[in-house]
Amino acid sequence: MVERRDVTGPLPRVPRDAAEIRRRGEALLDEVAARSRADLRTRLMRLRAAAPVIGQAAIAAGLAWWLANRIGAGTGPPFFAPVAAVVSIGSALGQRLRRTVELVIGVSVGVGAGDLLIRGIGNGTGQLMLVVVLAMAAAVVLDGGQLMVLQAATSSVLVAVLVPTNQGVAGLDRCVNALIGGVVGIAVGLLLLPLNPLTLARRTTLPVTTGMADGLDAVAAALRAADYDADGRAHRAAGLNAKVAAMTNAVATSEEIARVAPVRWRARDRFGSYAAAAPQLDYAVRNSRVLARRAGVLLRRRHLSPDGLAEAIAGLAEATRCLGEELGSGTDPLIARRLLVDAFATARGLMGPQTPETAVVVIAELRAVAYDLLRATGLNRVDALALLDG
Repeated sequence: MVERRDVTGPLPRVPRDAAEIRRRGEALLDEVAARSRADLRTRLMRLRAAAPVIGQAAIAAGLAWWLANRIGAGTGPPFFAPVAAVVSIGSALGQRLRRTVELVIGVSVGVGAGDLLIRGIGNGTGQLMLVVVLAMAAAVVLDGGQLMVLQAATSSVLVAVLVPTNQGVAGLDRCVNALIGGVVGIAVGLLLLPLNPLTLARRTTLPVTTGMADGLDAVAAALRAADYDADGRAHRAAGLNAKVAAMTNAVATSEEIARVAPVRWRARDRFGSYAAAAPQLDYAVRNSRVLARRAGVLLRRRHLSPDGLAEAIAGLAEATRCLGEELGSGTDPLIARRLLVDAFATARGLMGPQTPETAVVVIAELRAVAYDLLRATGLNRVDALALLDG
């Protein structure tokens, strides 16, 4: 017979008291609030950075719509004029003149193919597919870029779907509207309200130098603590791919603005430092990843890291941050050059008969990063090598 136990009475006491639960809850709420504030700040900063381009697009769209209506290009609303203006502003950064030409040619090809075919073979699903194929094929044969090919397809679809088969002037009208929008986009983006090329380049270059310096600091900390996950932690720098791409595109855009926009011609001399630094910073980021991996190999093989190697890498990180700040201030990066030379001198002084081969490889990679950064300061190949090996 199974014995029955009396389970009535008060429940057992929870090990954690109410005060502890309240404290943990408050700490969790504080952490969530802090993350929300940080995320909001990030979004607001992103909006602030995009605000000039948004303003350009809005002004260009309004001007294109007003001008197309005044000229009277077409029997219906000139909807393609503001579309072409916005496309010219938004997707043509760095190659605005070329992209605008591609836009107009793409519209012409698409509208022409669509208008001729639809009037000859009529409307329908099969006809629509044929129009898209022929319009895109024609754009490819003309050696057009991606924008031209896509615009040809889009324009042919619009003609095939929206334009009546008995309307013979719609194709020409749409081409005129595209031309109006493209010209307005060029005028607003490069002549009337051009972005500040120095601000644009500075805003995208500083995150690259800061992120690279953070990765180098992580490597130095791992060497000090004999952390075997050195390369894994330092590979947070892999997130720099997007930042490097943004920097490259921004520098190309800034170079075009400084060359074409009359109101920004005064920035051409100062902008030269960014044009020289951008490709070298790309090389430096790649070599810093190799340095991180070599440091991880050194630690995983339990080889003794020479005293001072972590300090040399930390000095390299400091020089990288200094380079970003000096580029932003427009001063000659003399301090960054001195710090780079000092960092490699510290590492080179660790070389000796007893130095492990894995440590020698790390020092060699440090030299490669220092060389790339010296080139980013504006030095040519001969002068950079002379500073490192002198």
